[in-house]
Amino acid sequence: MGDVSCAECGFPVASDATFCPQCGAARSAAITSPAAAQHVWAPPTLGTAVGEVEPPTEPTTTSFAQPATDSADGVDRWHLRPWMGVLLVALLLVGAITAWRLLSSDEASPASQVATTQPSLPTAPDTTVLDTTVPDTTVPDTTVPDTTVPETTVPDTTEPDTTEPDTTVPDTTVPDTTVLPTTPRPSDPAATPAVPDPETYTGPGSPQVMNAPMPSGPSYEDVRSSLIIAQRLADALATEDWINARSLLARPPADDNLFGLAYGLTDRYSLLLVDARIDGPGYQLLLGTVRNELNQTQTSVGCVEWYVEANRPIVDMLSERLIATYSGAAFSPEGLRNNPELDAQLRSSCAWLPR
Repeated sequence: MGDVSCAECGFPVASDATFCPQCGAARSAAITSPAAAQHVWAPPTLGTAVGEVEPPTEPTTTSFAQPATDSADGVDRWHLRPWMGVLLVALLLVGAITAWRLLSSDEASPASQVATTQPSLPTAPDTTVLDTTVPDTTVPDTTVPDTTVPETTVPDTTEPDTTEPDTTVPDTTVPDTTVLPTTPRPSDPAATPAVPDPETYTGPGSPQVMNAPMPSGPSYEDVRSSLIIAQRLADALATEDWINARSLLARPPADDNLFGLAYGLTDRYSLLLVDARIDGPGYQLLLGTVRNELNQTQTSVGCVEWYVEANRPIVDMLSERLIATYSGAAFSPEGLRNNPELDAQLRSSCAWLPR
């Protein structure tokens, strides 16, 4: 057939094969060169009993004549087909051996089976890689909006000194309890009152009415509320209540020290209504004054003109003049009225100034 055996494994190989189909040895290393006149052939022994494999015998050497090449390129085309027969025989031999082993494995004892059966190599587990397509995990655009807090500069919240001066607005309700001249004849407010016992030279003043009706025309009832407001101002000045005095004055002084210079020595300040004139929404009052001073050791008698609006209430000091000062003597407005000389002096000296 023109076949030879592989020099590496002894498998029958066609003479024109380029490599051994059993072990893959190259022709140059495993197969006898086709240029040699002799080919080594080692056919398998087919007469051996099934299940027994005789040891290999000395290969027989068969001489074949080198066929002539039929082409100029030197290819041995005579051996293109004969090797297929050898391959077929080898396949039949392998099938027979396999069938014998299957049959003998059913009949053999466990001991012989252990002796003749070679352990099979563990089959590698199926490592087929599953399609693990990773889902699209692209993070969506989560651009955070600009949350920069605008600068909110907190204004200086330091609380200023909120200590405020005492601005308590005095009670401006005109009371009806102001002490007016007490007389046994209520219908005549200008009647001379009795001198109190003892006489008082401190505290609120005692307003008096010298004439009723007024020489200029208004009745006492017309000017009564204006006299009360004027006496309230006189009491604030005598007790150094400058806040209350400012609330009543139409033109208060710029500095409280001026109050002190004018009224700081006054202990009690009483008004005596001599006359009144209507002047727009208010009245101009002509008032005699009795001021107890220097801790009740001095009394001054004077005359003032004040404009009073009882509804607001407000007082505007128009003029002031001193009539007499009695040092070392203390008397009340009731004492003046009960002294004919002092009463006459006040009535004659307290008059309207020319305008």
